[in-house]
Amino acid sequence: KGYTIDNGYNHHGFINNDATGQVEFKDSYIFLYDGYIESVSDLTKVFELITDKQTNTLKKGLVILSDNIDTHLLVKLTGLVGMGNNIVSIKSPAYGTRRQDVMKDISILLGCAIYNKSNIDAITVEGLGEVSSVLVDANRTLITSSRDTTAEVSERISTLKKSKQKEASKKDKEFIDERIAKLVGGVALIKVGGNSPVEVKEKVDRVVDALHATRACLEEGYVSGGGTTYVKAKFALDKIKSDDKSIQEGINIVRRALDHPFKQILKNAGIPSEEYLKMVEDSEYGHGFNVDTEEFVNLLNIGIIDPTKVNRIALEGACSVVSTFLSTGGIVYNDEEIMANASRV
Repeated sequence: KGYTIDNGYNHHGFINNDATGQVEFKDSYIFLYDGYIESVSDLTKVFELITDKQTNTLKKGLVILSDNIDTHLLVKLTGLVGMGNNIVSIKSPAYGTRRQDVMKDISILLGCAIYNKSNIDAITVEGLGEVSSVLVDANRTLITSSRDTTAEVSERISTLKKSKQKEASKKDKEFIDERIAKLVGGVALIKVGGNSPVEVKEKVDRVVDALHATRACLEEGYVSGGGTTYVKAKFALDKIKSDDKSIQEGINIVRRALDHPFKQILKNAGIPSEEYLKMVEDSEYGHGFNVDTEEFVNLLNIGIIDPTKVNRIALEGACSVVSTFLSTGGIVYNDEEIMANASRV
């Protein structure tokens, strides 16, 4: 029961988790506004409903989803954050009539109303949505609903599917498919625990890395891991020949460099690499060395894989760094072994 919005916070002043640069809080209201919020008066009624008169603070957090919001008003809202209130403003997704359609989807999912200048005076607490958790970064928002709207969402999806059949435009059909996917997909909550803050942070980092790797795989697919893809890729360079000695030497350098990720992985495990490097070269694609079991296996079958995008960008980044080195007059290099020997002299 959740929704993903491809927009982040409107102002960095809303951030309440400096370590991650994110806005994160639980048990909050969400205010859907169709239009541009240009003055405090547009929010007065909302704050009157959810402010505790005794403490003069918000009873719960508040998520504001609108077309946009005035810059001066954003500053005032971030000031309230500094006073201990959980508030975040997000720009509503899509544009024009499509924005209204998406806002309607969100309102049905969260079980709340959409307000504008004409009906803002009639706002009620029931008209505000209630969300169990909110996670917002600079580019993305994850909202988890606390109301059961399963029946309403199912009805909405059926309506969208019927609308798709009537559409002639391919783009409009794709837009409806996106909306259905957002409603069906929802969000997942992953809880990470540990015996100490250090252990929790390490595990959270692993989970975050896994999520990023999964998204990269969805974009460009995956390849066999353990450095074996680079080993196989070097043979493609055999087809590239140049009469220019400097260019050919560059090709040879890249070819040799493609072996090093595999060699380094085995070196880290204390295993000689030359024998297994030859085995990878001679075997079918996907076969490599599993350092955990110290067996030569089909890596694809046991799930030792890398996102294609990660491998590609790593190689492109390495080439970029080398190109920069070649075009500079000198490089400052700190050799720890040399420095240690020098300090003993």
